[in-house]
Amino acid sequence: MRFIAELLLEHPKLVLTPTIERCPGMDIELEYQLIATEGSYILLFHVRGDDFEAFETVLAEDPTVTDISTMISTPAFRVYRTHLVSTEYLVLATAVEMGLRLIEAVSDEGAGMPFSNSRIWTPSNSSETTVRTRVWVLGFANSIGSMTASAKRTD
Repeated sequence: MRFIAELLLEHPKLVLTPTIERCPGMDIELEYQLIATEGSYILLFHVRGDDFEAFETVLAEDPTVTDISTMISTPAFRVYRTHLVSTEYLVLATAVEMGLRLIEAVSDEGAGMPFSNSRIWTPSNSSETTVRTRVWVLGFANSIGSMTASAKRTD
């Protein structure tokens, strides 16, 4: 059986944690992730909110990302391209190695918590106990908000 687990991820060294904590009114969603060269990741973030100028100032000081550029700029949202500084706290790579698939990672608007609304999709041969064990091995999940059985792949 497949499961979708909603996770609360929180750690001071997770990507964009300093920015999310200092800009709680901005809604930040991991849109895309690429491996540029061995060990080098490019991340695209879709950001919505009311103060892009303040957000960009804080983002420029964030020690978890570098080489920041604006890919798309509209009055309602922006898409930023960044390079990940360190892969030590990269949850996605560990999750993939464990057979998990990240469906969504978004900041919890107003809570100042990094990507606290994360959802993962599990392989078809998983049990709920196996999923919970795999999630805790990641080391960043403070809680599993819900676990839903899924008969088919969900994107």
